[in-house]
Parts: sequence; C-alpha cells; structure tokens
Amino acid sequence: LLHIPPLIEIAAVCSGKVRSVIDNRCTLTLEKFVQLQVGLCDTVEYKIEHDLYYIQDDIDFHTYIARCSKNKVVEQIISIIETAVLMFVNLTHRRLRQETIITHRAITKSIAEHDPVGARSAMTMHISYNRAAIKEIYDARNRELENQEQ
Repeated sequence: LLHIPPLIEIAAVCSGKVRSVIDNRCTLTLEKFVQLQVGLCDTVEYKIEHDLYYIQDDIDFHTYIARCSKNKVVEQIISIIETAVLMFVNLTHRRLRQETIITHRAITKSIAEHDPVGARSAMTMHISYNRAAIKEIYDARNRELENQEQ
C-alpha cells in the first residue's frame, strides 16, 4: 500500500491528457474518438452490470485516452496507468463499480462537449473515489493490526 499515493498523484497529473484530446492533438477526429470512447464506456458498463470481468476494458478506457492525447510524457507512462487501474480495481475489491460507470460517462461526455474542465473534474472524482476506498481499507487493516497487538 505504500505505492498508492504516488500512483494516485500520477493519475491526477495524467488527467490533463483529456485536455490534450479536446485540444485536437488526437489524430482521430473528435467525433470518431468520442464514438470509440463511448463504445469503451458501454462495454465496461455492460460487463459490470452483468457481473463479468471488466478490468481489461477499464484499462483500455484509460489507455485509449492516454494514447490519443499524443502527449509524449503520458505515452511514456501508459504501463503505469495500466498497472494503477489494475491495482485500484483489485485493492478496492471491485467495490466502486457504479462509481466507475458514472465517472467514465462523465469523462466521455465532457470530452464530447469540448469541456476540458469537466473532463478533468470527472477524472479527479474517479481518482478520489479510488483513493477514499483504498484509504478506508488501509485504515481498517491498520486498526485490525493494532487490535491484534494488544
């Protein structure tokens, strides 16, 4: 759990990648990007609602935005983004499934509406849900360890 704060900080910095997509650095047209991004949202939502394995699709959602941003720094840390998503989903024991649907939709909607502030806010909310859930698990674990020591 000691690696979680740096990964959350990296994810927060990466939320700026959404703005890059909106600023038209993506090689796709914005309409095509949004169409593909909506498809990724739909897939994650469907799999969550049908209790299917969705982690790879969640990873694909985030890495698609990162790849389309054409941000050289973000492109270099895609493997970190992939690891962070996998770790967050596993650490939170998939408790944030509904929050994932809501925030992914908000991110995609903001991109479609050319709203970089909304996209960044939605990404920040997504990260905040994960941070709070992980902190809650971490704190409960610490309390449990303290009780065992007494």
